[in-house]
Amino acid sequence: MKASATIGGGFALGLHLFDSIGVARAASATSVYKLYAKDVYESLRYRPTWLPGSPIELGTVGVIEEGIFRPIIDLKRIDIPFEVEVDSDLDAIDFASKNGVSIFFKAAGEANGKFQAIAKADAGVLIEFSRECAVVLQLRDVSLNRIADQRALSHALLRSIAVGDESKQWQRDWVVITEVARAGRATIVISNSGKSRLELKASGSTAPATLVDASAALSVATESEISTKVIAESGLTPLYRGLRVRRGLFWLYDEVLPGSAEPPPADVVFGEADPAEDDDY
Repeated sequence: MKASATIGGGFALGLHLFDSIGVARAASATSVYKLYAKDVYESLRYRPTWLPGSPIELGTVGVIEEGIFRPIIDLKRIDIPFEVEVDSDLDAIDFASKNGVSIFFKAAGEANGKFQAIAKADAGVLIEFSRECAVVLQLRDVSLNRIADQRALSHALLRSIAVGDESKQWQRDWVVITEVARAGRATIVISNSGKSRLELKASGSTAPATLVDASAALSVATESEISTKVIAESGLTPLYRGLRVRRGLFWLYDEVLPGSAEPPPADVVFGEADPAEDDDY
């Protein structure tokens, strides 16, 4: 996997190195992610994984810390079964931040003064950003994998709060992964400033059709102030949805568990894990 993030103006962060970075750099990465997550979720209603391309599986249970999902256990460990439903009809997802991204494609032989590293004789793509933490996300061959009966899941989670034994009891800050978008190919680029730019050279003479055009074999020609980039990678799980106890329903743990009150309906207790509410948990 070639995903990388440049944090703090030049530190190249591989996925396998994420746990070993220092506090200051980790804080910088977290700040980038929070803005990235907010931008993507407001448009697509999916949370992005971090780092982009980090694997995530249905039924995984964990907590969200500084906006980033950290797995702890899975539903099988707390005796909650589920079936998987796969929707392969959605072939493509395209997203670019509003008022922050410009993309230019050129074929070999075409003159375009905006390109600095790609010669007139070559084909390629230029991405220019006009603000910090602007995002380009393109996915192809997308399949949506979700827990089939999420209403039944909510009821099972509520029972786990009310009557589950202590070792299998659902915790108030837990999140369960209920849907995962798997991409056959994915390109994700995040800017580090309003002057960020990225030029990608194509192997052939035809202008690339997209940023995930496999036939173009895109490679980085030059980049400036790019925070994070994943270029035409395959087999990623870049987006997900999660379910958790709604904020304001934590009283369940004080009143329902002792048996002094009846719980409200399960669909009232559990809701989407919206990034805007992360700080309440």
